[in-house]
Amino acid sequence: MEIRKKGRRPSYTNSAPAEKAKEVYNMFLLKLSEKGINYQTGQFQQYMRIISESDGPVNLIIET
Repeated sequence: MEIRKKGRRPSYTNSAPAEKAKEVYNMFLLKLSEKGINYQTGQFQQYMRIISESDGPVNLIIET
C-alpha cells in the first residue's frame, strides 16, 4: 500500500502500540540523562499544555 504525505501534519497510523511507545520514550529519557541533558517531562499519554516561543531563523524538520 502506498502512503502519500498530505499537508504538514505527521501521520500516526503506523505508530507503535502504547506500551512499546512508552518503552522507547523511557529509553530516550535515559539517554538524555546519560548525556547530562536537563529536561522536564509530563505523564506519558496525558494531555500537556505547553508554551513555545521561537526566536531565530532555524526550522527543524524531522522525518522518519
